[in-house]
Amino acid sequence: MEKIFITCQEAKRILGYKNHNSINYLVQKNQLDEYMIGPLKRKLYSLQEVRALQEIKKGSNNSVNP
Repeated sequence: MEKIFITCQEAKRILGYKNHNSINYLVQKNQLDEYMIGPLKRKLYSLQEVRALQEIKKGSNNSVNP
């Protein structure tokens, strides 16, 4: 299966974050891998990993505390 890469802007939008600091935090905590492909030196993220984080985030938002 081929990996699809997205930019920080797209990752922010999918996860519902307002700025890139939240994405950087996930990278720093090793919850999201950062890739640099080719000579662009642009930070890219795996769409699969971002979608997995989105599902985890949805699950934690739906939990109800007694």
